[in-house]
Amino acid sequence: SQSSNTSIVNGKLSSSTSWNIQLMPRRPGKTSIPPIEIGDESTHTIELVVNKQGSSKAASGDDGVVLEAELSRNTAYVTEQVLLTLRVSMAQAARFQLEEPEPDKAIVQQVAEASFQQVRGGRRYQVTEYTFAIFPSEPGELIIKPLKLVAEMMSSRPRSMFDPMLGQSKRVLRRTEPLTLNVIPAPEGISRVDWLPATDVSLTQQWSKDPAQLEVGDSITRTVELRGKGVMASQLPPLFMPKVPGLKMYPDQPVVSDDQSAAGVTGERIERMAIVATRPGQYELPEQQVQWWDVNNNSLETAVLPAVRFEVAGVAAPAEPSDQPSPDEQPTAAPAPQPVPGPAAARPWYSYPLWWGTTGVLL
Repeated sequence: SQSSNTSIVNGKLSSSTSWNIQLMPRRPGKTSIPPIEIGDESTHTIELVVNKQGSSKAASGDDGVVLEAELSRNTAYVTEQVLLTLRVSMAQAARFQLEEPEPDKAIVQQVAEASFQQVRGGRRYQVTEYTFAIFPSEPGELIIKPLKLVAEMMSSRPRSMFDPMLGQSKRVLRRTEPLTLNVIPAPEGISRVDWLPATDVSLTQQWSKDPAQLEVGDSITRTVELRGKGVMASQLPPLFMPKVPGLKMYPDQPVVSDDQSAAGVTGERIERMAIVATRPGQYELPEQQVQWWDVNNNSLETAVLPAVRFEVAGVAAPAEPSDQPSPDEQPTAAPAPQPVPGPAAARPWYSYPLWWGTTGVLL
């Protein structure tokens, strides 16, 4: 910030300009602020010693600001969901800005934010907790770099009764320690296309009406829902559309969405299909299967949607006419179109005697 002041003392006019610059060190160690020159004047060099976080009394949290970061697990499969929790604890009300994680080779989604109070060491803190879901995309070490918190706290001592803020703000800097996630590849024998690590996967279906009451020509809608806990909707595989003779299938566009909570991401894929029976008889829609990897038990599981059997009553619908003519039918040549007389050509202006007569009279 910048401020100017002008005063008259004993008839002598004086003015001054002040610059207030707040500095936040980026790394520990020794550093210096070089001289600042204005005209022929210059400041002195200022030497600083920057301590690591936690090594000084101020950095350990005596200012009433605590920043913590933790992972739900230190080892995970590729594309498996890992939760990162960032916890900001404040002993007094303050404005703060928290840097969000942006690790390389991973997808990050913020899934929850919660506020509550907590007593630590006999001191009450207002805690704000942020939860992020991280999906590593490649095996190897995934490094989550230190995240920065900048808090602006108000001093309890006002500078002046005319100060609208009734105090001077103080900025506090906190950084988390770097976190390392060991990402392992999928087990052998499972292709990357079929790889679906999750905590739970389910397949359910709904019908617009009872399939047992279906008659020839009736339309019925089948809705299949695939849900996976700990996976994004984009990771869920599409369901196959069976081809059953006597049944016409009209699929809609699938609907995909992600539900987010403190437990992470739950992906959902909904596929709807209109079914029309063209002839009576017994029908069976085959079962649907989706294989997935249980990350809690380290086992391969299968979500199954059982086969559906039903009977269609009524009379077979008439066959649709073919677009091609039968062999007995000979195409008849269409008569040649007769020319249509067009409008008479317009006469030129000089062919009208009246025009010549009028022109001569005027001349």
